[in-house]
Amino acid sequence: MADFAAQAPPTSVTKSPAPSVGADSPYHSIVQDAQSGLMEKVQADVGHVVHALEAIWNEVGYSGEERRLQMDKLSDELTQTLRAKLAQEVEVRDVFKKDIQAKIAECEMLARSVDDDGTGSLPEGLDVSRLRLSHGLMKLEEEQAKLEAATASRRDEFQSVWAALKASSEKLGDALDEDCAEVGRSDLTKARLLRFRKALEASTALE
Repeated sequence: MADFAAQAPPTSVTKSPAPSVGADSPYHSIVQDAQSGLMEKVQADVGHVVHALEAIWNEVGYSGEERRLQMDKLSDELTQTLRAKLAQEVEVRDVFKKDIQAKIAECEMLARSVDDDGTGSLPEGLDVSRLRLSHGLMKLEEEQAKLEAATASRRDEFQSVWAALKASSEKLGDALDEDCAEVGRSDLTKARLLRFRKALEASTALE
């Protein structure tokens, strides 16, 4: 069989949570036991197929060179099957990493949206670098739910003031300033809410 390790697709990607691998995994023994059974089955299957192929080639009358080429082709096909499986799992892993990066960005945005003091501090729960990918993604989903709940009441305050401001501006035939054109999600600070309220006061005073 062709050198599978040398031909395996690259697995390096941008930095992301890196779980332990190989013997460090608590499930390593399960994989090892399965590998032993798999190797025995593959060896038996290959032996059966090669024996049947040789009988066919004898009947057809393949030359030694033709048989060598057919065996090389069989080896390559087996290698390609293994490489395809590895590539499939690499893709699954990379999707996890992409989802984790997206969740982190979303959580950071939510945290900063109500950072009234401008400290830039972020929840400790966003550091999932020591967790396995699936566990890290679950942890980030929990953190996002907490942040969504924490910002919900602030969004409600904004929405109430914005609705009144929009109604007042429509009465006057004026367009809203860019800052007040929509509530959005990235800036829900008290300072911006105060700007909304002052804009509303100014608008209603002109009605």
